[in-house]
Amino acid sequence: MQKGLVLASFGTTHGDTRRAAIGNIERYISAETGAYVLRAFTSRMIMKSLKERGLYIYSEEEAVAHLQDMGMELGEIFVQSLHLIPGFEYEKLLSLPVPVGPPLFAGREDLKRFVAEFPFPDLDDGMMIFFGHGSSHKNDQIYFDLDELCPERVLVVTAEGALGIENQMENIRRLNPKEIYLQPLMLVAGDHAKNDMASQDPDSLAGILSREGYKTQPILKGLGDYDFVAKHFLDKTKALMAGQVPEGEYL
Repeated sequence: MQKGLVLASFGTTHGDTRRAAIGNIERYISAETGAYVLRAFTSRMIMKSLKERGLYIYSEEEAVAHLQDMGMELGEIFVQSLHLIPGFEYEKLLSLPVPVGPPLFAGREDLKRFVAEFPFPDLDDGMMIFFGHGSSHKNDQIYFDLDELCPERVLVVTAEGALGIENQMENIRRLNPKEIYLQPLMLVAGDHAKNDMASQDPDSLAGILSREGYKTQPILKGLGDYDFVAKHFLDKTKALMAGQVPEGEYL
């Protein structure tokens, strides 16, 4: 019988990036595994907002229950996290009665693979900032670890974690870039990317850098838009469905 696979992400209210990023990963994994793929969001706030607009998205528990209602046994159902770090949203999945696959950055090897495969633009006279969400979870440390592993002219900044823009201004001034590319370090290019990163609001990342005299070039692509990220999630999904125990020092 066909196996059931729940792909669970935080979610987004932005339809364009939902199709481009989450949809891209779903299509990729569905085609490669042959599983019956079901979308789930872990953010109840986003689910509520979408429901008010007439779009219902399952929670992780509802998605598993729906697959059971279709006749699948628990042993035929898997849940793959599409979160970036093993933080609070990922931990919601761990109470489910089915195997759960790890997020994108489960260990330092994941970070190294990401840096090795990311298609960086020419940064001879410029630089790039990965703009992540950040977290009060202990695994906010992952953003610092990624920053350490990135090339010299690539930095990591978070919106709500400990690695804020104020922590990187000295490095930015030292690099003295002619242009700064701003890349969301998020699955989707939704509200945080469009407003907190790319807008000209005085408190946005682009606004702060502009005030400092830097030219910015936002890249409004979530990580899910990139096929190499979809492939990384596919590899984790295949390992999950093969019965391998998730590994990574951040888990």
